Amino acid sequence: MATVARAIAWIKRVSSLNRHFGSVTAMSPLQFQKQLPLFRASPSQDAARLQTAAIVQE
Repeated sequence: MATVARAIAWIKRVSSLNRHFGSVTAMSPLQFQKQLPLFRASPSQDAARLQTAAIVQE
């Protein structure tokens, strides 16, 4: 019975985490995880474009 109680408590924590995560990010943790590579690539692509523009202007 203690195992079932622990499992239920764990499910409640995960559910609560997902709700709070969604309220902050407006997406589920899985959606965020899938978007993360795009978020990480965007600034580096912008920096590369700025460097290229600076070289072209010289």
